[in-house]
Amino acid sequence: MSDRAGEGRDLLSTTPGQSGEIGAGPDPAEVSDATSSPARPAATGRAATRRERAEGTREAKLESVREQVENGSLVIRQMGDDERRRYPPRAEQPKRPRRW
Repeated sequence: MSDRAGEGRDLLSTTPGQSGEIGAGPDPAEVSDATSSPARPAATGRAATRRERAEGTREAKLESVREQVENGSLVIRQMGDDERRRYPPRAEQPKRPRRW
């Protein structure tokens, strides 16, 4: 039986460009907005709310769709008449009352 605790993990190892301090990461000035985590808004330094995380996820998905449309891998088109008959507009769902 071998002791596997910590195997493969060297907390004090350094890679080129790191200072060797525990928890040292990349320089914040070098990190672009696209790679920053939506879980911690930079302006306030606080954890994001569920809604803020959801908005960040939605924006990332919309950006992905925009890129796909731009490079031609996704085509958004109008529905044809036969599709409209097959898939009529859905009735609006009643809003749920808020739970407090």
